[in-house]
Amino acid sequence: MQFCRYASLVSKLGAKVVLEVQPELMRLMSTLEGVDQLIESGATLPSHRHIRAEMRRLNVRFIDG
Repeated sequence: MQFCRYASLVSKLGAKVVLEVQPELMRLMSTLEGVDQLIESGATLPSHRHIRAEMRRLNVRFIDG
């Protein structure tokens, strides 16, 4: 959850943000800015995605500039 704050930053770079989250977090995560689509964990991911990145790995991009 702590890395979801990067969703809006990634969105501002022009990416379509799709988050895969646990069912219990769907309602909470639906309030995040910059999220285009939420998918429950284990569901089929959309085929239109080009880059898959774990949110926890994105902090390097925003810290290192």
